[in-house]
Parts: sequence; structure tokens; C-alpha cells
Amino acid sequence: MSRQVTVQECDQEVQSVFPSMPRPEQKALAGLVTGVTCHRASTLSQASAAVPGDAQDRSKLRRAQRLLANERLEVGASQQELLTAVLRGHRGRLDLLLDETVVGATAHFHGTTTYVLAVAWRGRAVPVAWQTVA
Repeated sequence: MSRQVTVQECDQEVQSVFPSMPRPEQKALAGLVTGVTCHRASTLSQASAAVPGDAQDRSKLRRAQRLLANERLEVGASQQELLTAVLRGHRGRLDLLLDETVVGATAHFHGTTTYVLAVAWRGRAVPVAWQTVA
């Protein structure tokens, strides 16, 4: 399956899961999710480079950075929509995972802590909610 077909299918799912998200943000998110999943990318530069299209990697990275900085992208509301979609129609056991990651801790600074709630799915953790605190 081509990346273009994958991004189209992902775009349909993003529209379904995040109906309140503005359309330009839906399209950008679908491209970025495709980059993450198709290339198992773990950094923004890797994921954005894998987004289908003819743009140069630096342009794709700037587009992804603009998406993440966009005030119209309401993370809290999107997390709630994602969790609702995950739980919709679910029956049986649902394994939830909670991860705490501390970055930048020193002897005089506690660092920044990120908490991630994920659903265990096919040997992977699918994040559905997250919060970072200083």
C-alpha cells in the first residue's frame, strides 16, 4: 500500500475521531501520524520527513512544528475525543498503562515530568492522554 493511500485512510480516521478539529489541522495530523506509523519514527524530524509529498524535509518539519504550536489544536479536547473513540463499542478487558518520565532532573531541580496514559494494543502502548508538569 502506498504512503499516499495510507495518509488518505488515516485522514478519514482522523476526521472520524476528531470531528471538532479544524480541517487543516486534521490533514496535517493525518500526514504526521502516517509518518510516525509507516516509518516507526520516534522524533518529529523523522516523522515529518516520512510524510508523503514532494516538499523538502525541512519544509515538512516546519509544517509539523507549526501544527504542534497551533493554538487551534486543542490537546485536551482531542485527548477526550480520542479516549471516547477508543472506548466506543469496546467490550471485555482493556489494559491501561501509566508511564511517568522525568527529564532534566538535577540535584537542585526536580525536572519536568510527563505522565502518559496508554491502552495496551498488540504489544504496543497507544497513548490516549498525557500531561506534562514542571
